[in-house]
Amino acid sequence: MVCSAKICTFMLWATLHFSIILLHNVVSSMSGYRAVYGFDKQAGIVKNTLQHGRQLTMAAPVRLYAYYSGTEAGYGFFAPQVGSQYIPLFDLYDHEGRSMGRYSGPSLRREESLRRYSGFLDIFQGLLSPSPEADSLQLRYARAVLHSLGERLGKKRGASRVECQIGVYRDRSLRRKVESKPAGLLPLYTKSITIKTCL
Repeated sequence: MVCSAKICTFMLWATLHFSIILLHNVVSSMSGYRAVYGFDKQAGIVKNTLQHGRQLTMAAPVRLYAYYSGTEAGYGFFAPQVGSQYIPLFDLYDHEGRSMGRYSGPSLRREESLRRYSGFLDIFQGLLSPSPEADSLQLRYARAVLHSLGERLGKKRGASRVECQIGVYRDRSLRRKVESKPAGLLPLYTKSITIKTCL
C-alpha cells in the first residue's frame, strides 16, 4: 500500500512536470511561428490558444516551478541556427530632434533572411571581451557594419540622426521573473550617425 502511494505521488509529479514542459514548448513554438509568419490568415482559435497559454505560464506557481526546474530556460540549443544574443537598436530622429521610432534592424520578411541576419549578428561578439583591442580587424569590421546598418536605415526612413547601440541579452534575475519584468540588455557599444542629405 505504501509502495502504491509512492508510485501515485511520483506519477502525479511526473505528470505535472511534463505538462508544464509541454505548455512552455507549445507557447514558445506558437510565439516563434507568429513572429515569423503572423496569424493574420489563421483561425481565431490559434490566437486564443496562444493567449490562454501565455496566461497559464504567467501564473505565479507555474512560473516559479518552471524557473527552478529549468523548464523556462528553453531548448534552443538543440535547434540549428540558434539566434544571436547580440541585439542592435537604432533610434531615429528627424531634423528637429523628434523621435521617429526604434528599430532592431532592416525590415526583413522572409524566414531565410531573418535566420541569416540573426546569425550574422555574432560578428559583434568581440565587443564583449573584457579588454578588446581598439584597432583589431574584427572590431573595426563590427563598427563599420553597425554604421552601415544605421546609415541605411536612417536614409530609408528619412531620418536626420541615428543613435546606434549594440547590446547583449541579459537574462532576468529571479526577482525580475517573479515581478514579471522583461529581460534587459547590457550595452556594449554606441554610436551617433548624422545622415547627410544630397542636394
